[in-house]
Formats: sequence, structure tokens, C-alpha cells
Amino acid sequence: HLVYEGVSRQAAKADVSLFRSVVEEYEPITSFVFPQNKVAHLDVVRDVGFTCYRGRPPWLGSDPVPTVFSPRRMGEMVNVPASTALRHYGGRPAPLKYSPDVLKERLLQLGVRRAARHEKVFHVVLHPIDFTLPSDERLFNALESFVETVSDARANGSVQVMTLSEVADAASFPDSSV
Repeated sequence: HLVYEGVSRQAAKADVSLFRSVVEEYEPITSFVFPQNKVAHLDVVRDVGFTCYRGRPPWLGSDPVPTVFSPRRMGEMVNVPASTALRHYGGRPAPLKYSPDVLKERLLQLGVRRAARHEKVFHVVLHPIDFTLPSDERLFNALESFVETVSDARANGSVQVMTLSEVADAASFPDSSV
């Protein structure tokens, strides 16, 4: 992945244009995820047809955990901030690495409940590489628990499951001309 923060506009344009040319034959994609959550060159990303992107997750301790959001308009694009990441445990700081599995599961459940209660977005970031480490059966267990929680909440009508693009399309923003 080319990390857009710190690269030239031309490099970002070449990278995002190549990505667009590869995926356009499959289905329209209007959402963009910046590698390493390093948001930069929004105008370049917008100019090749993306309308929304995943924003940076909060820093641990900066907001109540788990954080729920409303999408934000950033110029002509919609920022759908990440709420939390379901990440592998290896290489994490000791408090996270050795935290009980139930803690992560409870935080994810709490995020779903907060999103339903406040009618906001709880956006969990998943990355395929996190599920490739042999020691991370714990991660699969947390994911399974999370999916069950979301499935139950969806069945009772308290949450909707949406893609980034669907969230951005459904978002309403205050009229900035007033």
C-alpha cells in the first residue's frame, strides 16, 4: 500500500488511478480506505470518483470507548470515522496483549448498543492480515461474538448493517448555507 501522507500529489494520483482502473470492471466502488489510516490528498481521491472514505479512529483514551460517530462532510467527500479496530493481539502493548478476551467482546457489544441508542455509526475496522497469525484464534472468537451481537441487533431492528458508501449516502448534513 502506498501511504498517501508524505508522498507527492502525482504519486497519490497514479496509485489511486491504478486502483480505480483495476476495480471498475467488477462493480462501482465509491468508498476509499487510506493505507495505515493516513488521510491525505483528498482532492485526488475525489477527482477519480470516490465520494467517501474511512476516517482515522480515535486515539486510545481520547474519547469514551467505544466511540460512535455521525459521518462528517469534508469538502465534497464524506468522512466515516472508524470507531475501533479488531486487531491481532501479537505485538500489542502488554495491557492489550494479555487482556481477557471477554473485555474486547464486551467493548464491541457496548459499541453496538451505543450506536443503536444514539442513532450513530459504530464502524469496526477489520484487516485480513490480522486473521492470518496462528496465535490469534482469540480474534476469531471476538469476531464471532461481535457478528452474533450485530445479527441479534439487526434482527430486532435496532441497527442497520451498511457499507461505507451506504452510510455516506444515507447521512444527512446541516445546510451550511444557513
